[in-house]
Amino acid sequence: MTESNEISAEVSARICSHMNDGHASSVHAMAIASQKSDVTSNYNNNWTSIKNAQMTSVSLKSYKMSYVKCDEDMCSTEENEVPFDAVLSKPAGVKTQLIAEHRKALTPKLSWMVTDQRNFTVSSFLALGLMYCALTSAAIEPVLPDDMISMLIFLGKDTNTKLYVERLVIFTLFSHLLEGFFVVYLCKSKLKVGNLATSKWFLLVLATGFYTTRTLLFLVRLDKPKIKEDAKEK
Repeated sequence: MTESNEISAEVSARICSHMNDGHASSVHAMAIASQKSDVTSNYNNNWTSIKNAQMTSVSLKSYKMSYVKCDEDMCSTEENEVPFDAVLSKPAGVKTQLIAEHRKALTPKLSWMVTDQRNFTVSSFLALGLMYCALTSAAIEPVLPDDMISMLIFLGKDTNTKLYVERLVIFTLFSHLLEGFFVVYLCKSKLKVGNLATSKWFLLVLATGFYTTRTLLFLVRLDKPKIKEDAKEK
């Protein structure tokens, strides 16, 4: 690899400025992904546990991130270097690689449905509600053993409990579905992620609702200050 193929300090600064000023949500997500600690548990809090995320330099081998991480009242500045999947042969490949890093950082894990405490609580109650509705439906009752039917009667099958539970489950699913469509819009029009990432965010919202939607809204809002500044300058 010749010296002329290396990324100069000037080009690196220009790339970082473009990312920090125009793609703050991507930089924030990439900073979260660069943390060496496990961020899968209570991930909703992890998205907001850092601030002032900045890309500080880019080379053919990696990029460097700087951010302020807060744990309750204690805050510290941290820096991480993130290697690319493969060493680039020329500077022209940086854009493609950073797009890939952006998509990777913004692709959620379906395991967050259970590793995050609040997500687990919401998805568990929804699953239990669906199970209750299924077991108390007229279609399945003939195949249930007598002991199971007795237990369902004890749980309120023959009272208004069943009606209340069904309405609550239907309302929850409907509201989560509406949130899911909104999140698809955010993913495609604002965050510019691929179909796989969009599908995973949709499934997470369908199961967990507002907690996941709030994470996406937080990321989208990171880009708004710059948009407003540009509008004022014009």
